[in-house]
Amino acid sequence: MAEESGIVQSFILDGNGGGKHLNNEWSKIKQWRKEQGILWLHLDYTIPQAQQWLKTESGLEPLIVEALLAEETRPRCIIEENELMVLLRGVNLNPGEDPEDMVSIRVWLDPYRIITTRRRRILSIVDIRLTIEAGHGPKSTIDFLNALNDRLTLRMHSVVEKLSEQIDELEDNFLTNAPEDHRFQIMKIRQMAVMLRRYLNPQQEAIHNLQISHCIMLDEIHLDHFREAGDQLKRYIEELDSTRERATILQEEIMSRSVDLTNQRMYSLAVVSLIFLPLAFINGLLGINVGGIPGATSPWAFHVVTSLCVFIGIVIYFYLKHKKWV
Repeated sequence: MAEESGIVQSFILDGNGGGKHLNNEWSKIKQWRKEQGILWLHLDYTIPQAQQWLKTESGLEPLIVEALLAEETRPRCIIEENELMVLLRGVNLNPGEDPEDMVSIRVWLDPYRIITTRRRRILSIVDIRLTIEAGHGPKSTIDFLNALNDRLTLRMHSVVEKLSEQIDELEDNFLTNAPEDHRFQIMKIRQMAVMLRRYLNPQQEAIHNLQISHCIMLDEIHLDHFREAGDQLKRYIEELDSTRERATILQEEIMSRSVDLTNQRMYSLAVVSLIFLPLAFINGLLGINVGGIPGATSPWAFHVVTSLCVFIGIVIYFYLKHKKWV
């Protein structure tokens, strides 16, 4: 069991697309010789037994082991003449997880061995295992790296495209829906775009470094493959930048509309206050409890005061209308 041994996948690749499963047994892995084929070992680096094997029995340099066991990683590559160490990221499409919470995979390879480590399940690794079982898997260690990078990049496409479609929909509905309804969704889109770009940019740089490397394992076909993958990542980064900018503009428009609506309401209240302010003054003046109030004993005084208030209100209203304030 992977939970006990730390081995998630273990194959000996036959160089023709197929492979022999080693049943995730350390004893069989320790018996492997390069004459048998290419060894692919996929480990859960959080398991102590996997950590112990990497440190004491893998034969890897301490710097490489440290990178394979690192808790937090930034996409990058370490290139030697006949060895590669590549740290990649992919969107997290595991059930119940957030895509922007990207999963990491660490890959070390030479012409005869592939060692990959992870903490969380990676669907691209599952894809490669299925192709090996079907006899259509990678034929070399660099083919494996190409296949893994292709699948990680392909899964990013659906997430990046979904963010762009969400912004399109928000822009289309902006004029018909209340702005307040969109604020949380726009904030979420911006957050996802920022998080994805945070890892895609260094990943694109890592792929570019592979393109210009002098590793003897990389022939022209592999280099062309990495160039295409780098261009695809660059397009994703540009799309994320566009999505983030559109989300920012949309958020600014929502804030502007909210401010305008508040100003309109305050203006309406100010106009009403201006009309009723002199009327309130008259009401307060006539309501003071002192002697000598004119008309206190006249039966027509109330009607006169009421008519005066109405007249004053009408005069103020037409004055504001003349000034085009209402």
